[in-house]
Amino acid sequence: MSIDYKAIVEQGKATCTFPEELAYTEPYTGSWTFHKTISVISAILAGFTILICISNIMRHLNNFSCAVEQRQIVRIILTPIVFSICNLIGILKYDAAGYSKPVAELFEAIPLIGAFLLFIAFAVGASASRSGAVNAYFEDLPRRRMLGRNKLKHEFGSLRWFYLHYILVFQILPSRIALTIAEWAVHANACPLDEIPTGLSVSSAIVMVMWIVGTLRFYRRLRELLKPRNAYLKMFSFKLIVLVQIIQEPLLSGLLSSGILKPTEKVSYKDWKYGLPAFCVVVEMLLFSILFLFSFSAREYCHTGPDAEGLVIARQPELPFAKALVHSLDLSDILKGCFWHKQFIAVCFPEKAGLRRSKREEQDTEMLQPPPPGYVKDHTPDRDDASESPKMSGS
Repeated sequence: MSIDYKAIVEQGKATCTFPEELAYTEPYTGSWTFHKTISVISAILAGFTILICISNIMRHLNNFSCAVEQRQIVRIILTPIVFSICNLIGILKYDAAGYSKPVAELFEAIPLIGAFLLFIAFAVGASASRSGAVNAYFEDLPRRRMLGRNKLKHEFGSLRWFYLHYILVFQILPSRIALTIAEWAVHANACPLDEIPTGLSVSSAIVMVMWIVGTLRFYRRLRELLKPRNAYLKMFSFKLIVLVQIIQEPLLSGLLSSGILKPTEKVSYKDWKYGLPAFCVVVEMLLFSILFLFSFSAREYCHTGPDAEGLVIARQPELPFAKALVHSLDLSDILKGCFWHKQFIAVCFPEKAGLRRSKREEQDTEMLQPPPPGYVKDHTPDRDDASESPKMSGS
């Protein structure tokens, strides 16, 4: 006799309870249930992910020859570790999934901002840690067309343009903090079978879209400058994590709510709702950790050369291992960047903020200035001269 799980779910939602039928499963063999199987596999895969990422991070910290860049790279490489651990916790204890998953999403904001700062470091160089040098760089950065072959649009920079994209990127951390607190509150007070409120899902999507727009437009403007640093592979490998999360979560949730993924004697409702999505993330993080070995390799920071004689010269670390680790985990640069009230005022009220106008705006303003008093165009005759002009004699 088949069980109408859909009716059981609706009954559980109506009574704000979790029916026992949705949690019960039979083992495949012995004591190996679906939950135990994915728990063991996830623990093993998460262990491999941690080992691979730590080995990559260790190599960067031992060859910390460009602190302004490697600081952000270390943060990005930490992403698979945090996602693996948080989702493993959600697999081992399904009731904790509502708390551990938002932690991973909150941490994700740090490497998302780090990727933006990494592009700035690639373009500006060692002086990228100084805001004055960054502002001066973008004030004179030529503008390129968004479509086509990245042709030059004009040679005028715009600090206001930089501030706008700065806000689009840095808004993600305070937004994620607010969304995480809201998700925890909803999970603590909602019924067991309630879904995440639509408002939270829409807000999270808007926040992510703003970051994507800001980063993509910023990358496209610097694309020609970033090519020698293999920035495309770095951006693709990291944004693939974001893309997978955006597609996978609503897809699995839709399959479960539509009844395509149905509870069975071997797989419970909780296994589908919490176990399967978290297990997929753990598997994906192992793949990303391997991909990061190539896209965020420490090879370019280990040596320079070859020189004129064909010799490869080892690069000297700027900081020893311990100080490099502390420098990478120090989030002061990101936290300071989240106070973007100055940039917001500059974008909305550039003149009140004392923002220097671009050269193009200055030229346009000069062209629109009215002529000075007494200015007379060459082709306009003076009235006195016109009145004194000789009359045409009749024939």
